[in-house]
Amino acid sequence: MAFSLFTHTTGFTQLITSSAKSKMEYDRKAEFDELKTGVKGLLESGVTRIPRIFIQDQKKLNEYSSASEVSKFSIPIIDLEDVNKCANRRDQPWSSIKRFGLIDGVRRFHELDSEVRKKFYTLDESRKVSYNTSFDFYQAPAANWRDSLSSDIAPSPPSAEELPQVCR
Repeated sequence: MAFSLFTHTTGFTQLITSSAKSKMEYDRKAEFDELKTGVKGLLESGVTRIPRIFIQDQKKLNEYSSASEVSKFSIPIIDLEDVNKCANRRDQPWSSIKRFGLIDGVRRFHELDSEVRKKFYTLDESRKVSYNTSFDFYQAPAANWRDSLSSDIAPSPPSAEELPQVCR
């Protein structure tokens, strides 16, 4: 027998389910995407359990793990240790990130009230500025436990009005 328990006290609807039938009926959009608050919104609501949308099926994890063991891919290592020591490197991209305060702007955005962040929450790839949890939310077997603020800057950057106020 399947059962569901919805708790609305924190602003986040927690779904506690059992049985295989409830797995098939589980709707990511109804549970998370429509809230538009991201992972930070979950934490702010006081959630104490990781929602199912973030939990990878153990069988799929085992399959992925087996496949990756035979993979010949490697993770590139980028050494940033001396990036500020060489004068000719100061004008390269990392210094631009510091100069324009991109990291601070993104941090300020994530510290905004959830109602402000909601205005930028979208999975619409045509928008130049977007806030979301997983760009592949509906394709991936499990959502990523992170929030991202993204902006397309080339070939035509977003207008100032399209950017969050704290990122301008």
